[in-house]
Formats: sequence, structure tokens, C-alpha cells
Amino acid sequence: MKNKILILTALIALFLVQLFVPFSMISDRENVLEQGKEFRFKTAPIDPVDPFRGNYLTLSFDANDFAVSSKGDWKENETIYVKLKTDSLGFAVIESVMKDEPESVNDYVKARITYIYDRENQLILNIEYPFDRYYMDEFKAANSTKVYTEHANDSLYPAYAIVSVYNGESVLKDVIVGGKSIKMWIQK
Repeated sequence: MKNKILILTALIALFLVQLFVPFSMISDRENVLEQGKEFRFKTAPIDPVDPFRGNYLTLSFDANDFAVSSKGDWKENETIYVKLKTDSLGFAVIESVMKDEPESVNDYVKARITYIYDRENQLILNIEYPFDRYYMDEFKAANSTKVYTEHANDSLYPAYAIVSVYNGESVLKDVIVGGKSIKMWIQK
């Protein structure tokens, strides 16, 4: 009888853990969406396919590079914290890059240094954000590259991603092309 009670207790605990983990993940993302500040990142997407994760747009941002005064102790593949601000056109730009998580600001995101290079005698950190993929329905994704290509050089309506950022966490909300959500373009 004690064996049955132990097994039943273990199954109930396992069930509760299985409910808690996804609920916690969803709750964390919702918190970022509700409390976070929205930033618009100028993009340059391409459309690859991953057999395990489906179709998505890979996003590259204008705010991927940041100049530093010296190599110091920056390392490739290092986790960093990127403090963001908005430029005069309303797009996200990097205000600063830190090795330690900031305590007094909310508008930063945890990222990674992809590589370090020299450009015109200036040391540049290339940054990879956690929101560099936008997943979509596999039957509609093929159209997204065509839509982007047609509108990529539109100076009036530049392509950008809308990202909510709060305390190092981020959620990619949408990709805007030609003044409209990519979802609207591919529904046609």
C-alpha cells in the first residue's frame, strides 16, 4: 500500500512540474511583453529553412555592431549585456555594452559577441541577439523573402523588427516590411 501511495505522489509531483515549466516560460514572456519597452530594430532578413524548427526569417540588424576603444578583455562567444536607446528616427541603437548585468536600468538585453574585427582603425564587436529568428507558417514563409526583396530598399518604409525588452529578456513581436506586418503581406 505504501508503494502505491509513493508512486501516486511521485506521479502527481511529476504532473505538477510538467504544468509549472511551460506556465513559467509563458508567464516570463508575457511579463516582458507587458512591462518591457518596445524597440524597433532595422532589419535585413533572409529566409532559411531548418528541418527541426521549421521556416523562419533570419534577422540581421543595423544595431549588430558596436565600436569599442580597445580590445581589452572582450572575447568571441562571450555573454554581454547591451543597453539600448532610441535614435532620432525611432530605431534602436546600442548605447553601451557591458560584461556585467546592469542593476539600475531595464532597457538592456542579454546577447553574445559573435566576433571582433577591425574597421577603419576601430575595433568592432559584432553582436548576436536572442531574437534573430522570426518563425512563421511553412506554407507562407516562402513568400516572405519575395515581399522583403520587393520592399528592402524602400527609404520611406524601412524594414524593422518590433522587440519588447525588459531586464535582459526580449520578445520579438513582429517584423514590419513596407509599413505593414509581414503577416499581412504573406496572407495575400
